[in-house]
Amino acid sequence: MFKKNILVILICAAFSLPGNAQRVTRKGSQPATAQKQPTRQLYSLTQFEGKWQEVKRTRGGNRIVAFTDTLFLHFYSNDSVTTRNGLEMNHRGIVQLEENQIVLAGDEYTIVRFVKDMILDDGTFIRVLEKKPAFYSESLGNIKIPVEDFSTPLNIDAQQLIGKWGVYRTQAKPGGSAPGDALIRSLEFTSVVPISGTVSFQIKGASESLPFEAKFEDKILKINTPSHAWAMHIYKLTDNELVFGHFGELLYYAKRY
Repeated sequence: MFKKNILVILICAAFSLPGNAQRVTRKGSQPATAQKQPTRQLYSLTQFEGKWQEVKRTRGGNRIVAFTDTLFLHFYSNDSVTTRNGLEMNHRGIVQLEENQIVLAGDEYTIVRFVKDMILDDGTFIRVLEKKPAFYSESLGNIKIPVEDFSTPLNIDAQQLIGKWGVYRTQAKPGGSAPGDALIRSLEFTSVVPISGTVSFQIKGASESLPFEAKFEDKILKINTPSHAWAMHIYKLTDNELVFGHFGELLYYAKRY
């Protein structure tokens, strides 16, 4: 009876071994282990290299949002990036990329699409960025404003002069005008057959307005009033701007009222 009880105790102890005891496997088989699926990379960091500038911003679908804090991104070949919003300081940091999630110097974005343009979602706005050879702020100092050439007088159709022109600027070389000269302040052309209208001018601090008659001959506009006369070339005539006078001496710049 005692031996029988010992046998029962040993059988119960065998069934109560801890769960982490070595498991018995079939001969020729290996214990199963969980395999972690590798992260699928949708993009490579080399695709981002270069300078990217935000050109469009939307919110809530396709609702376009006006913005001044333009996002600038400069990706380098060593997995780092410089970011800037508008006129803020640059932030330099690393690029972390996993599937369609990208972290740029600590700022996290979702890549919505990346074909030609880069489209990023920051959780509030959808930002469209274009690749640029240089940011616009870098090229401001290199922009050259073309200088207009007013050395050649024009032949014009007097009909283009109809209307009122106000002088907003004069350009004279030293000695190009004298204190006693009558400086034109406005011209109003009311007729072309003959060419006539009203000229307003200033002389010795006083302003006057007089009717005039004019002729346009040999690229010279000759304006005559009862007390004063002018003979001038026309160098530019568009719908809104008139430049006249004498190149190298005194030029008048006028806008149509």
